[in-house]
Amino acid sequence: MLIGNDIVDLKDVDAYPAMESSNYLNRVFRPIEQLQIKNSANPRKLLWMIWTLKESGFKAWKRQNPKMIFSPISIHVDIEKKKISHHQYGKLKFEIDDGDDDWIAVYVFNSNLEKRSTLLHWIGEVSKLSEGFHLNSSVAVRTLVSQRLGAFLNLPPESIEVTKELPPMVKESKTGSIQPVSLSHHGRYVSAFMVLPRTMKSLFYEKLSTSHSV
Repeated sequence: MLIGNDIVDLKDVDAYPAMESSNYLNRVFRPIEQLQIKNSANPRKLLWMIWTLKESGFKAWKRQNPKMIFSPISIHVDIEKKKISHHQYGKLKFEIDDGDDDWIAVYVFNSNLEKRSTLLHWIGEVSKLSEGFHLNSSVAVRTLVSQRLGAFLNLPPESIEVTKELPPMVKESKTGSIQPVSLSHHGRYVSAFMVLPRTMKSLFYEKLSTSHSV
């Protein structure tokens, strides 16, 4: 299963113009992508949208190709067709969650997953998810998964564990189910994406669940 996600806090200092030099653009974005960014009504926002898609694609392909090296210029993003591609590893579909001028979050997946799976994408604030842990993003994103997945499956959050190994996995103690999950954090925000088979024994809902609490 190929899944990946990424989030950018657009108000974080790391997301400001220091990263938008011509050298950076030429290392990361194809000429057609640079042209789209230049002609966009909001160039900075589109720049980070394309970046997050490249990062997400890398996370997804690396699950099956652990030796893959991140080369963003080799990943092509087609915003109109909602697809990303790599000459060696193929194509993936994507969706974008847009937090206006606050954040951008994306997730990518195999195109065949939509028909037989439930796609779950969650976004949360670090400050609300890591109380007592000094704004720890790793704790926050795992808390996000255990809370939201628990609510979705009608299970207690403590029955859900997110491993610290790479790539991360979700373990559900009541059924013994183990499912892949993609995690991301930047600045004030965290996000998580996973795909559940609709035949999963503890899955009580058939509808798509996309939840935000920002």
